[in-house]
Amino acid sequence: MRLVARAALAGSILLFLPGLLEQFEAPKAALVRALGIAVLASLAFAGVQRPRFQWRALDLAVAAWLLVEIVCTIASVSPRLSFFGDTKQREGLLTSFGLAGVYWAARADAASVRGTLTLGLAAATIAALYAALQATGLDWAAWAHIATYERAGPFMRPFGTLGHPNVLGVVTAAAAATAAALVFSAERRRWLWATLAALFLAVTAVTLSRGAWLGALAGVSVATFLTLRARGLAPRRVALWLGGAAAVLIAVLVIVGFGPTLLRRLGELLHPESGSARSRLEIWRIAARAWQAHPWLGVGPDAFELMFQRYQTPEYWRFEWATVPAHAHSIYLHVLATRGVLGLAAGLAVLVAGGLAAQQAWQAGEKERGWIAGAIGASLALLVAGAFGALGIAGATWLAVAGGSLMALGAKREVAAREKSRAPQRANAARLAGAVAGLLVAVLGVVQLLASRASFEALDWAPRGPGDGDPQRALNASSRGPALTPWDDQPQYYRAETLLRIAAAGAGAEPLDPAEAAARRAIRLEPQRALDYQCLASVELARARLGDSGALVRARQAFDRAAHLAPYNALLWLQLADAEIALGQPQDALPRIRHALALYPDAAVARAMLERAQAAPRTVPPPG
Repeated sequence: MRLVARAALAGSILLFLPGLLEQFEAPKAALVRALGIAVLASLAFAGVQRPRFQWRALDLAVAAWLLVEIVCTIASVSPRLSFFGDTKQREGLLTSFGLAGVYWAARADAASVRGTLTLGLAAATIAALYAALQATGLDWAAWAHIATYERAGPFMRPFGTLGHPNVLGVVTAAAAATAAALVFSAERRRWLWATLAALFLAVTAVTLSRGAWLGALAGVSVATFLTLRARGLAPRRVALWLGGAAAVLIAVLVIVGFGPTLLRRLGELLHPESGSARSRLEIWRIAARAWQAHPWLGVGPDAFELMFQRYQTPEYWRFEWATVPAHAHSIYLHVLATRGVLGLAAGLAVLVAGGLAAQQAWQAGEKERGWIAGAIGASLALLVAGAFGALGIAGATWLAVAGGSLMALGAKREVAAREKSRAPQRANAARLAGAVAGLLVAVLGVVQLLASRASFEALDWAPRGPGDGDPQRALNASSRGPALTPWDDQPQYYRAETLLRIAAAGAGAEPLDPAEAAARRAIRLEPQRALDYQCLASVELARARLGDSGALVRARQAFDRAAHLAPYNALLWLQLADAEIALGQPQDALPRIRHALALYPDAAVARAMLERAQAAPRTVPPPG
């Protein structure tokens, strides 16, 4: 249990694998799933419902949450997707079971709570130090698809080993709360905890994640207040300590040159209708629309991106052109949209039971109150930051470990009795069952990662023009992904896209038949995904450009289906309009372009296409 909790917490922060479609969240999720499900299998085999084991409120709430996850997965708009999880974040049922297993691992190991949380702080320190190098321009790696803040230069927002600055900010906010509690409670090395707390707060600041700022403020304040009050300090002195530390940190950030950037970002926090806050508010409205369409059980775990364009408002793309988020940017609204009222009720039960567990731990663990305050502060930081963004696998794992640790500290005697009551033979059999289950889930995770690697390699080596790339290598790689995960539509989609690029580079019509087969297979696997229909339409447009007189009609049919699933995706209309102009039918393209401009008047690509359509002569009669 000790090894599982520690490996899951450290690995969810530090693990990433370059060369994947999603190199950060996917490996972290695979690790957490394998470790956590191994714990659940072990406990199930041993039988946790023995007379000496006492189920407590948080245990029952976690079990209820898993039951709701199962029901919502069965009722999902895409049960397959909700079970395995989407390629980008792997937030499905398997990951929920993994997180529950991590909770139980931390809950069952009362003797090493200090060691587990210390290891989490060590992993967060490594991520924060690397992020500091990124923020100061000393990173030796060349990263693609980085988040920047254009109002400051642009300023590259650091992400460390977490993949996105918002997720990094969530982790460093939780770590700052834990370290701040230890500054005033540790018997020695307080200078070390103070240094780490300052590092975590500084990195949280330069991520420019406003949710993480609020989370750090709440978590550090509560953790420090609890620790100092436990030592008998008056509230006035506690406030002076907090205010003085904040003033010093702000002064340091200003001196090293981050002052103007932080002030601009703070201005957006104070004016929610400016900057990226506008798109965040729109995402929340879209999440509410998805919930209203599926009020009781939601659209299903990890199906938010799949259904986002169905409920998208045109206002969102006016702020964030051509982006489709995988998360509602609020864990509470995300739960409501993906699990409905039933999921929100289960989540509320977990929060209430977690509060009771924190209270019990505080009353029972007088000698451990520094660590208890740190776990409470970290949990609060995660819950506050999560109200304005995603926690990621790392944040969710930290929350599971913190909850389990609080339960362990509040029920040491009961855990010890449970461990002593277990017969050696039964314990060995339970470990074997856990190892087998964990190995099976690990194999599944490796297979998914290999499929992701194959799709990435296919796109990376696919030609972008005549004489470019390595078509044969791209072709071989594109076939490996579907072979490894035949239940997943995404490798089929990427295979079709790879074949389209090979055809466009001069291979003619030969790759189009297998591209069509891959696109249709993707549609059969996931009929709710507009992108798969768009891919099929792209295949037909390629045939139309090669002289197939009926292909344009078939392309329009596929685009109509995609537009039904994504009614405000202007890229669908513009892609078809561009092909109609090229095929000599600009009169058919004009209504689509004008429709796109009516919704998105600032779209430069639509304005340029309108000029092309108006200037283009009609050279080819419409098919049929």
